Amino acid sequence: MAIARDKAATPALRQEETQVDAIGGTVIVRGLMLADRLALWDEEQPRDGETPEDATRRNKATIVERQLARMVVLDDGQPLWSVEQWKAFGQQHATEAFRLYNLGNSFSGGDTKAIEKN
Repeated sequence: MAIARDKAATPALRQEETQVDAIGGTVIVRGLMLADRLALWDEEQPRDGETPEDATRRNKATIVERQLARMVVLDDGQPLWSVEQWKAFGQQHATEAFRLYNLGNSFSGGDTKAIEKN
């Protein structure tokens, strides 16, 4: 028998506020939503004329910025910056970019490699 609606656990979005002096204040870092994971997976697929190996190299070169653009938000829940803005930030503040990336990944759970196989 299925559980009663009032007994079902309510899902909670895993996120944390963190101070980033290089940005000028506190931001919210959250785990990737399922839609974000699927969008990233789609972006990783080989493009016309691209080998799977080329697609892997392209993906590895941009994954940090692409994920930060989805994981770092402000108080309104909207992304702080675009991929291009994260690229510029990472050039100047690589340590902070990787800290935010690792924090967001710690909330994301799951195995993206297993998702890619399916």
